Amino acid sequence: MLIRQVILSESMSLFCNRNLANAQVTSGIGMQRAVQSLPAAKRSAWLQWITRHGSHWDELRNHSSDDWFEANGEQITDSAIAESAFRVTHGLASELVSFAPSPWLFSPIPVTWIGSDEQQQLIAVANHWSIASVLESLAKSPLPIQSWGGLAERMRTSCQRLVFADDAFDPLVSHPFVYGASERIQLLLRKLNDLAGCIDKDGQRTADGDRINEAYFKGNRPWFTDSSDTEKNTFRQELTFRCPENLSESLFCTWHGKVNSPKLRVHFSWPPQLNRPVYVVYVGPKITKR
Repeated sequence: MLIRQVILSESMSLFCNRNLANAQVTSGIGMQRAVQSLPAAKRSAWLQWITRHGSHWDELRNHSSDDWFEANGEQITDSAIAESAFRVTHGLASELVSFAPSPWLFSPIPVTWIGSDEQQQLIAVANHWSIASVLESLAKSPLPIQSWGGLAERMRTSCQRLVFADDAFDPLVSHPFVYGASERIQLLLRKLNDLAGCIDKDGQRTADGDRINEAYFKGNRPWFTDSSDTEKNTFRQELTFRCPENLSESLFCTWHGKVNSPKLRVHFSWPPQLNRPVYVVYVGPKITKR
């Protein structure tokens, strides 16, 4: 809790799993019973944090149960370590805080990720269990995004292969900022930026591009999909945008990345082409609402 206070003082967040409230502290004592030995104020603060909506990383989860993560000789899919590793490899700052004592008092934690395409990645995730270590890391960390304007600025700077319409993020302005949705939009745009760099000199998608396409544009729960034929017909005007680099040219942008909570969409030109950027023309509420 002291580490959490330090993190909050720097406008950062520390997340736990929603099931922590029901965890076994020892083989015979569960969390609810264990905290009864704490002073009332500390017990109340602890329980408020671990049970409060918005403090759980699994509400913001991005990695899939279909992926295989390993660390410290264990299969760790569906854990905070797996989620943190996923975020790190997708360009989102993410580190861990461990209880002491525990079997996890080492840093970084090397995580092996075997994706649905059978490709392996080794990811080093920073881990902390002391205030001094957390303070040292916070001093080096960029400020978190706290507004839609901050998100737009960060993405325009970091996604150099994408060309954003001047008003691409305007549809978000009238809506409350949602941290989890902001993170999801970052993931979508960073992956789209990666794919935009996977076109060879003949205009064909590279092997890396094929892997991205297979992992994020296909399957049961793809990040990116095309609009249905019905949506294309019904919402043709709403899905047509001016080209950011040539306002006399129209772009029919039916492909989109998905944010589920709240229902937001990222619309972009498709497919990627040689010597032509991917245009991001809309980031905002779902257009094709019936």
